[in-house]
Amino acid sequence: MALPIVAVAAAPVVIVMKGKPGQVTGATFIPLAISLVVPIGIFASMFSSTVYVVSGNDLRIKCGPIKLVVPIDSISRIRGCRNPASAPALSLSRLEIHYGRFNEVLISPKDRQAFLRAIVARVPNVVLENLDEYR
Repeated sequence: MALPIVAVAAAPVVIVMKGKPGQVTGATFIPLAISLVVPIGIFASMFSSTVYVVSGNDLRIKCGPIKLVVPIDSISRIRGCRNPASAPALSLSRLEIHYGRFNEVLISPKDRQAFLRAIVARVPNVVLENLDEYR
């Protein structure tokens, strides 16, 4: 995870500096500072506020500025995967949740077993794939 943060932080520096080290002026410092602070703030927000809450009839997902509400009765399949696609998940050990007709979301709850028990208790006919640790 450190490599994307370094790449995001380094790109604005390279662009503003235009290959000329030591030439940060007042006119270049403000855009440079903003271009560094915003992405790092978003990453920090994601790390500090990623939560998945199963409550009532909804699965609520919050990851930084991303908020998603999934009706639990619309969940048809949960598959264990290691998909590296961008998602509100902080680990590559993920659950791919299929809901609605064509929707899916990748998440990575800390306690997968407790999460799966909470979903299966509400949707007993949900299909579980690649989740041998749950059985």
